[in-house]
Amino acid sequence: MITLNYEDLISQFDASLVNNLRLTGVKNPLLELWVPDGDPLRSIEGLVHSISQTSRDEPVAIELPLELLSDAQQDMLLGKFPGAITFEMVDDSGPCLLTWTPGATEDKTLNDGSGVMPVEDVSALLDRAGNLKAPRKAVRHLPTEYRDFLLEQGRKIPDETVFSASAMPSLTCRTGSCKLHVLLEPRWDGAQKGADHPIETVTFEGAEPGTVEAGFLSVLAQVSNSLTLSELADHGTVRVIEFLADTCPAVRPDGIAASLVFTEEMRFLTGLLRQLPVAPDHGLTQPGFSPAPAEAWMALSQEARLATLRQHLQGFCDSQGLRQEDVVLDGLVDDLSGWPVRVVVTCGPNTDPRERPGLVRHLEHFLKGKLDRTLIVLYEAAKDSNKIRRL
Repeated sequence: MITLNYEDLISQFDASLVNNLRLTGVKNPLLELWVPDGDPLRSIEGLVHSISQTSRDEPVAIELPLELLSDAQQDMLLGKFPGAITFEMVDDSGPCLLTWTPGATEDKTLNDGSGVMPVEDVSALLDRAGNLKAPRKAVRHLPTEYRDFLLEQGRKIPDETVFSASAMPSLTCRTGSCKLHVLLEPRWDGAQKGADHPIETVTFEGAEPGTVEAGFLSVLAQVSNSLTLSELADHGTVRVIEFLADTCPAVRPDGIAASLVFTEEMRFLTGLLRQLPVAPDHGLTQPGFSPAPAEAWMALSQEARLATLRQHLQGFCDSQGLRQEDVVLDGLVDDLSGWPVRVVVTCGPNTDPRERPGLVRHLEHFLKGKLDRTLIVLYEAAKDSNKIRRL
């Protein structure tokens, strides 16, 4: 088993940003796709994803600080990588051990493990390619096995699904007699219902038991717990198809399974989820390159935004044991969409250059939680006084 220490990986990555001109990152083939994030949940998710894409042979254990992830965040990761990762405590005061096991969720390949496709498979593939006389028509209906599975799921729901309003923010959309209720996790105090808001649970009512529609809603409720609001609205149908393909692997379609979202049976679910971006008071933006800042942030003048940033920057320095001159606000500029969300800072001469990458990431995470989730912190590098190095 390969054992990695998360804090050491962060230190190695930060050091590479300072010392390497190019090819920054942790010098480990398992972590070629990983970039740390100020949000520990997203950072660990990216770490596991990188390992799952690059490691095939042996388990990998990651030592995490005890307080890094809450129980709820661990549950979210377990939902994103079902059967592939586990959490365990080494001891009461020691690190939390995240273990990834190969083969639990990886796709089955055509090769025999040696990296080379057997000759008989190559011959069969060439014969099949030679027999293709015309492009295949688009699939218009779900496979029979998928329909049978959905009917079975639809028979398992109670005759009447009761939805009770709670203190958690929620959205409701409907098509015909079916209603879908999306309860949002109360992640931060006073948060707007926005695109990045995680989903607590999904319930539904009005679907006739034993129908394909009821099966769709039942599967959607199962795959939605680890999604955000925007992921559910934009990719909920794809997640349902992926669930069906993994549940019925014997009839997994050739090519991209997500193409089944265009079948006749999926119109019901597509039409239902399409209403989420137009539900009242949800805070979602139309599809684009980046979400819009909250109305409260846009309502402030530029001077008020700068004053607010300076106030929270002082609070960040106090919480990190830094002096006010260690992190200085240089300005607030617009991004490519014209939103005033790029916060430019410089670090004082007394801050260790090796610690600046992590410091900027922590500051961005702090400001996103306190002010607006769209803020981006940029570091203004000091001019090198050595003329030769500037050539």
